[in-house]
Amino acid sequence: MPATCPFAAPLFPATLIRISLALLGSLLVLSCRCTDVTRPLQPGTQTPVDLNILTHRVLQISGDGRILPKLKGLTRESKRRFAGKYESKETTEGAYLREMFAELRQRQPRHIIVLSHGGLATFKAGLNRAVRVEQDNTLKLWRPNADTAFLYLNWNAGFFSTYGEHLITNQGQVQPLRRPLYALYGLGILAPLHLATDLGRAAVKFPLNALQYATEPALFSIGLNRPSNFYKFGGTQRNKQVHSVNLISERLRQDYLNHRGRTDSTLQISMGENRSKGAFYYHVVQPVLWLPSRLATLALGEAVGRPAWRSMLRRTQTMFHRPVADEFSAVPLAAQPSKRLVAQASRRERNTRYLSQPGVVLQFVDSLEAYRKWRTRQEPAAARAGATVTLMGHSMGCIVMKNILQESLLQPRERRLQCDHIVFMAAACSLQDFRYAVAPYLQQHAQTRFYNLTLHPYREITENMIGDYTIPSLLRLPLDGSLPVMIDRLFTDPLTLNERTLGRWHNFVLAAADSTFLPASIRGRVTIKAFGSGSRLELGPQIHGDFGSPRLAEKNCDVFYPHRFWTRKFREAE
Repeated sequence: MPATCPFAAPLFPATLIRISLALLGSLLVLSCRCTDVTRPLQPGTQTPVDLNILTHRVLQISGDGRILPKLKGLTRESKRRFAGKYESKETTEGAYLREMFAELRQRQPRHIIVLSHGGLATFKAGLNRAVRVEQDNTLKLWRPNADTAFLYLNWNAGFFSTYGEHLITNQGQVQPLRRPLYALYGLGILAPLHLATDLGRAAVKFPLNALQYATEPALFSIGLNRPSNFYKFGGTQRNKQVHSVNLISERLRQDYLNHRGRTDSTLQISMGENRSKGAFYYHVVQPVLWLPSRLATLALGEAVGRPAWRSMLRRTQTMFHRPVADEFSAVPLAAQPSKRLVAQASRRERNTRYLSQPGVVLQFVDSLEAYRKWRTRQEPAAARAGATVTLMGHSMGCIVMKNILQESLLQPRERRLQCDHIVFMAAACSLQDFRYAVAPYLQQHAQTRFYNLTLHPYREITENMIGDYTIPSLLRLPLDGSLPVMIDRLFTDPLTLNERTLGRWHNFVLAAADSTFLPASIRGRVTIKAFGSGSRLELGPQIHGDFGSPRLAEKNCDVFYPHRFWTRKFREAE
């Protein structure tokens, strides 16, 4: 192979040293971002914490699974609007949650909606989304007698934070960089080695990634095919797998129409129409025009996207089970520790900050179920309908919700969270997660309904991070495909269909043909809905980020999104 080939040039140690020195400043910034500046709540701390009103709505969780006592990411406008209305002297995690639900008991809302945002969202992005939902005038959430309350699980899934955590992580353990020795080990040794491994892996796997991405079953042979006919029911036979999806979709749809009105027999299915245009330009001219930049983004996705994805997955786990267990975790957070235990905990905190205690989301779920039972008892016995709980997740937020359901199944029946609605929007979890977590929960809770919302399958494969196929644009530099497509073909290595993402119509419909995937006992309580392809203001979400977004920038005008994701109309089959 000629020496000029970029894949033939070896990575000499001198080159690696130069790269490491050039990026050292960036690594320092990344490490600061992935190490929370605000100290999480710890048992025994004595400093009172000032809370604002959003503290009773938003649960901010650090990368190691601890509550942050002071909200991070508030804008100046949000601070002026919300700050100074509530103060708290509670400093333990248990007391923090008690105060959070004490505010709910004062308002006594009957409907609780728990939201979790997806990946690549920082504290600021997640918090601003919560602020925008609260500011929606149609909800009137600030009224004392508001019957609906939103609770937000806000976790730092920003790219810089997660990839920076990957660089200093040693077999799942994040080094506490506050100590000089750990900082030298993490930044001076681990970071260059991880960086060299990422770059080398991207170079070696580049041809294979390009081939696998190009032969994606939903992407293959679309170039000269008319996209408006690509995903019609019973349409094209050009690709056998796509043809199978079309036939199964048509069969499921007809089954639903024949049994409409009966919720105990058939899967509820809905799919919007396709109004695509400009097929040749967007699928032939654009890929050729921006081929170099798209190949570069493919290599970049392997080098930094895959490690960042793994760090995000790690953070969805530390919310429930922290990295390492220590003896102090056996002490209930609600108990008042003795001075000796406080001193030991403080010394341990100084020395090993990242030691484990039970994840805060498990405590949050216990408090939520306790409130649901309490609120149900407040109603008259003659008309007791009970409080309702809705779990909603977008993208990687669905992994958080899946973990809640999975952990709930491990609890005794009297302690399990009773959930009425589960809404997954463009879920990044796998079909296997549905099979082993969501489906068993539905089987054991006959009143629970599940909704799987997806983009139109054509929009899944034509979405671009820059530009949109409905708006002529020359800046479609990255690869086409939504985040679930990139997860299936770039960030993970699925061995079977069951390991591909749940939030794609293509995957879910193929899996739904298997009776063991959707048992007859739950099919009537499962809805899959793909939104139409066209105008987002008329038909609903057109890109991955439209899900879970209360506002939408349309023609340089920041307006409230007309398709509010928390309403029943948004998730019900049409």
